[in-house]
Amino acid sequence: RGNMAVVTGCSKDEKMLLIPTTVEDVPVSKIEPNSFIEMNNLKKVIIPGTVKVIGAYAFAGCKNLEEVVIQEGVEVIENWAFISTGIKKLLIPNSLRTVGENAFLGNEYKEFVNEFMEIKSTHKQHKSHTNNKSCILPLSMLEMKDSITAEMITGYSKYIDDQFDNIEATNDSLVNLDIPFLFDGEEFLIAMHLRKSVENIKVELSNESRMNIGIYSEHDPEYLIIKINVSSGEQILSTLSVKVPYLEAIEFSVIDIVKIEKNGYVYYLIHTKANLSCFGNGNFDRAFALNQYDEVIARYQVQLQNNVIDQEKFDYIMEQFNNKMYSTLMGFLAQVDGAPLMTYVVDVYRQVLSDEEYATDEINEYVNNKLFDYYKELGSYKSFEKICFDLDESINFIQQTTGLTLDQINERYSTAILDAEGNVITIEEANQYKESFIDLDTNYKLHGDFLIYIYKEIQKMINEFNTISYNE
Repeated sequence: RGNMAVVTGCSKDEKMLLIPTTVEDVPVSKIEPNSFIEMNNLKKVIIPGTVKVIGAYAFAGCKNLEEVVIQEGVEVIENWAFISTGIKKLLIPNSLRTVGENAFLGNEYKEFVNEFMEIKSTHKQHKSHTNNKSCILPLSMLEMKDSITAEMITGYSKYIDDQFDNIEATNDSLVNLDIPFLFDGEEFLIAMHLRKSVENIKVELSNESRMNIGIYSEHDPEYLIIKINVSSGEQILSTLSVKVPYLEAIEFSVIDIVKIEKNGYVYYLIHTKANLSCFGNGNFDRAFALNQYDEVIARYQVQLQNNVIDQEKFDYIMEQFNNKMYSTLMGFLAQVDGAPLMTYVVDVYRQVLSDEEYATDEINEYVNNKLFDYYKELGSYKSFEKICFDLDESINFIQQTTGLTLDQINERYSTAILDAEGNVITIEEANQYKESFIDLDTNYKLHGDFLIYIYKEIQKMINEFNTISYNE
């Protein structure tokens, strides 16, 4: 149809349907009405963002259609498009403007889609809506449960809501939100106060947030902001906003619930575990694990600006994070296989920094800056090669600053560039390892382990410092 391709159907035997983005270089922009009606073999459909309109009755009566992925860019779903389907997993985009009458009639996602469109129409996709009755606290607060008060819960809840309000008012980015961050397998504490007792408390992802899972956020592609519902039966008691890394699935499990009655309130301290999928091998070439350092700085800058912490505490926290990052990175780089030059430089760094004669502020600052540069580049596995073999500047700086030649440095610190068998080699010979370096499986696994370790260590420190703040 001129400059637009239209989908009209496919083989009746098709089980997994991936709508193409183009046909003969013409963008596929519409799925015609009735295109796939009553195709009972169809189980999964992926609709790309080039498609703007999904026509009426397009997938009506596809009783075995269990998974539908509608990507960012699709704008209209017409009347009855997915009536009487067996959808069990549905992803819909923020770009969606119109959902026709009874488009999802006859399957469990009807109310979910209606709720999503209602929230979207009021421009409150990210509003916390906590009703100020709950907040997320460090798990260590369980040991000080008697110090948790309704005022504390309400105060922290409002602090988060105020940030969302400010972003909505100024159209600012969500990147710097100071809200709880959850990582794979992490345990955390939900504190909630009510006026009466409830039964069968559960923690689960809100319907509103299900559509974000597996889709990069338009606001911050490294992280997603999602909502958690705390419910009793069918009643939602409260909702909390959290930040998570990009992921494809998330589940919450309640480990334990502590109930306390005091001062006219019923407190529930819900020990919860978050299990996230889509981290590790699938994300080795993504930078967000390392960008958490920037996330930490932003978090505590917001707290400093809002007088949650003072300048002295901010400086102390930054110093602790920097020290942890540098020592962790130094240990990581020392383990890299097939990079004798990097192993050597790390060894020299350590020796010089512990030498009272040469451990000047200039050298200390240089080494820390170099480590920070390495840290920022490590989001890609391929960046290993540059980091581990482009070291002439580092070697020359140490020589110039100490006034020692390479031979004198090696003699003073008993250092040397060694091959895998422990034989002394030259810089030129060390650089020959570059050809095989990137293919070493041991480094691939080490890189992934490092990303996970960084995440976990930073979260431990955040919980530690948050506990100090709550105690004050």
